[in-house]
Amino acid sequence: MGHYLLTVLLLPVLTKTENSRIVNLSSLAHTMVTGNKGIDFDNLMWEKDYTGTAAYARSKLANIYFTKKLAGLFEIDKNAMKVVSLHPGVINTALGRYAGKDFY
Repeated sequence: MGHYLLTVLLLPVLTKTENSRIVNLSSLAHTMVTGNKGIDFDNLMWEKDYTGTAAYARSKLANIYFTKKLAGLFEIDKNAMKVVSLHPGVINTALGRYAGKDFY
């Protein structure tokens, strides 16, 4: 929800600023959301069946959905604000050592 709230709060300024853009970070992890699961609106707070990997993947998918919706609002005017989502890349560190084997 943080991406959404910050963006909504900044929209009045961004829409008045020439060449403004919104860049939302996501991840290739969104592809780990399998089947037709998408966003589970009946379990947004993960009260049941929580796994960290699935929660992370769905949060990245939510960032992409939000970006696509927002980009659609501004696509009529090609000179208007640009809205994109990106995967920042992967680096070889030990950061993921606690993520679990299903994350790799």
